[in-house]
Amino acid sequence: MKQLITNIYPITELTEQQLNKAHDKFIENLPFMDEFVIEDIKNIAKTIGIQIDKIHYSGFYSQGDGAMFTGTYQYNPNWENDLTAYAPNEDTKDTIKTIAKNLEYDNDRKDLIATIVNRSHYYHPCTSIMVDNMESIPAYEVYIRDFMRWMYERLETEYEYQMSLDAFKETALANDYHFDIDGNLKG
Repeated sequence: MKQLITNIYPITELTEQQLNKAHDKFIENLPFMDEFVIEDIKNIAKTIGIQIDKIHYSGFYSQGDGAMFTGTYQYNPNWENDLTAYAPNEDTKDTIKTIAKNLEYDNDRKDLIATIVNRSHYYHPCTSIMVDNMESIPAYEVYIRDFMRWMYERLETEYEYQMSLDAFKETALANDYHFDIDGNLKG
C-alpha cells in the first residue's frame, strides 16, 4: 500500500499566484446570491410607492444586460419618512430621493396608478408603463426607468463584491478553508 501525502495551506500561507488560482477555481461555479439584494431593493421601492411583483435581470458584462421589474407605482405621501426609517444611512438614498421627488413633482394627480409590465424578452429599463390603463406619462417612464437603472447598479455592485478576491479571502478565513499548491480547496 502506498500513502500519498498532500500538504494543504490556509489562505494566509498561499503565494499570490496560488491565491489567484484558488480564487479563480472557487468562483468558477459560485452562484450569485441575489436574494438579500432583491429583498432590499423591494423594500426601498415600497418606501417610495413602488410595489414590485418580480425583478428580472441579466448580467453583468454583455450588451443588453439590465434590470427591470413588474409591479405598480402609486404616490406615497409619506415616502420621505418611510425611506429614512428603512434606510437611514443608505449610501444611495440621495439617488432614491431624487427619483421620488421627481415622481412627486411631475405628478399633478396623486391618485394615478402606474402599472409596469414587461413586453419584451429583454431585461432592461425599456418596459411598458401604463397609467390608469392609458398610455404612459413620459415623466413616469423616465423616473421609473431611473429606478430600474439604480436597481441594476445595486445588483452589479453586489455581484462584483461576491466574486471579488476580498470576499473570497473573508470566506476562506471565516470557514478555515485550506488549499493545495494548485489552488484546490481541500477542507
